[in-house]
Amino acid sequence: MSRTAILLIPFLSLLATAQSVPSRWADVTAIAAGTEIRVDTATSKGIQGKVASVTDSILVITLKTGMQSFQQTEVTSVSVRKKGHRLRNTLIGLGVGTGAGLGIGAGATMDVVNCCAESRLQASLGLVQSAEP
Repeated sequence: MSRTAILLIPFLSLLATAQSVPSRWADVTAIAAGTEIRVDTATSKGIQGKVASVTDSILVITLKTGMQSFQQTEVTSVSVRKKGHRLRNTLIGLGVGTGAGLGIGAGATMDVVNCCAESRLQASLGLVQSAEP
């Protein structure tokens, strides 16, 4: 039994390497028309546009200057542009800045109040001390 397993392991590993990698073009064909994408090819990097159509072998995108098509074989990568988070990040920054400002302001105010109170106390004690013979 163990000899059979030892003999089968190299054979099974050869079968595993012979399997073809599934094509990622199926993911490209699933992109809806009008979606903003970036296409990288071997000859050009980072062409941005909107998907016009996708077939089993051709990707067509709309650019500012017109339409451009790419054969499946020349496309090296396709990236879908995600929605930005500019408003969310601005609100987070506003909240953090407001909190820090309030904290610093409160801390500074407490120091001023304590400082003034101590000064008044020291001044009144000084007056009492100087009044004594």
